[in-house]
Amino acid sequence: MSALEIAVNRVRGLLLPALVFTVAVLGIAVMVLATRLERANHQAAAAIAAPPARTFPVSTSPAVASAFPDDVAAYLTFLQKIEQDRVALVRRKEALSAPPSPANASEPPPADPAADWLILVRDFHTQPIPEPCNPLAAEYGGLLNTTSSGSDTTALDAVAARADGELAKLAQRYGAPAPFKIGEK
Repeated sequence: MSALEIAVNRVRGLLLPALVFTVAVLGIAVMVLATRLERANHQAAAAIAAPPARTFPVSTSPAVASAFPDDVAAYLTFLQKIEQDRVALVRRKEALSAPPSPANASEPPPADPAADWLILVRDFHTQPIPEPCNPLAAEYGGLLNTTSSGSDTTALDAVAARADGELAKLAQRYGAPAPFKIGEK
């Protein structure tokens, strides 16, 4: 073996472990960066997909508080706020579909309520339902689905009437008037 071959073998012997070590370190660095990037993507997607849930008042009017058990009164207060928001979204949707009048031609059109529908439905489903309110919650969930799907007025009115009927039954169960009406515009 020549001196050159001996020198090349020694360099290989020294460089090969260093090269393997360098490749291993780079591989670990790439894995760490990929994990951090994936975590950041998940956090960003979660922030976009789930805006913060709104909080609702748990205080109730004196008439509702005295007529219903606390959990039912709190749920009815929550549902009344959801219904107010639903009606406001219906009005915004109707304003978007109406032709602009000369009086308000200079005003920008209202924002598309699609994202707000998703938030409203999500908020409705995050509230715990007291057992006596289950039939009302089921009918009201159907009303939200019917409203957000853009069903015709006749179908919407029928579903709203069923939900309002469940509200009336619940109030009657406790010998009280219904604290609000479902389906009014």
